[in-house]
Amino acid sequence: MQIKNIAGNCLIRIDTDAGLTGYGEAGSTGPMARARIETLKALLIGKDPLQIEVHFHNMTTFIHTYMAHIPTISRINLALWDLAGKITVQRVCTLLGGPFRDAIPMYSHGIGLDMLDKSSCRGWAQRIKQMPEGFSAFKNNIDPVLGVPSARFAATLDGSQLRKVARGYSNCREAVGDEIDIAAHCHNELDTPSATTVAKAVEAMNPLFFEDPLNIPDSEAWVALKR
Repeated sequence: MQIKNIAGNCLIRIDTDAGLTGYGEAGSTGPMARARIETLKALLIGKDPLQIEVHFHNMTTFIHTYMAHIPTISRINLALWDLAGKITVQRVCTLLGGPFRDAIPMYSHGIGLDMLDKSSCRGWAQRIKQMPEGFSAFKNNIDPVLGVPSARFAATLDGSQLRKVARGYSNCREAVGDEIDIAAHCHNELDTPSATTVAKAVEAMNPLFFEDPLNIPDSEAWVALKR
């Protein structure tokens, strides 16, 4: 089921013959998830929904002739946990070992601003401080500053782009002061040298976190960046 205005994501619904239904939000579009489900559903139909680990193992190791699609599989996994809570009449956090905290901090997204324009940043800072939700952390996208499309893997950034990154996040920090946390939000655009230099460029802004700078597959690049 397509979700409106949330990154093109969709909801996956799993129905049981007992009349219960579980939901999980997929980090993929409806057509993409549906295509993968066509292959995966043979592993699930008629099976016990409480065998969650078995199902996850089967779905993630069933890769010939394509890679397991984690954005779809993980949301099927979420839907199964939703079902598990309904079947056992327990909160999912209880099934996972019990609640650890009474609350967790949350962040919102920095939208509607030009990070390279100080006046735009000041206007954004004023708006977010008046938001009724009271968010104290925001994740700001790096791709508009870089001038590269979101979610497209780029080669090496040049000095001009890196200076823009430093200036853009510095403008945001100057506008909001120290009371608001800011995260640098990437979409896997950067190669290893560029990811390292971008991290250094935003360091003075004291980022809350540095998200998804490198190409998605696990590699030694992630280890190098962490070092």
